Amino acid sequence: MYIDGKGKDRRTAAMLALLLGGFGIHEFYLGNTRAGIFMLLFCWTGIPSAIAIGQGIHYLRMTDDAFVQMMKVMRQNEELRKSIR
Repeated sequence: MYIDGKGKDRRTAAMLALLLGGFGIHEFYLGNTRAGIFMLLFCWTGIPSAIAIGQGIHYLRMTDDAFVQMMKVMRQNEELRKSIR
């Protein structure tokens, strides 16, 4: 299921998290650049890999509607963050 024509699919996000999540690739895909950079900087510790595996499993277990809601909340939070600055 795609969100607002942005092309964000939960299965794609889950596979990226499981396969390349230690480098934060799934975060870049979802538009969460800060988290992606953080995960990329600390990939050598292995901690981002563990987090990404958990996120990947979470994305696979959630429904398409729940994923859409999560993405909407992420977008709204980003808009609020920008308006505060």
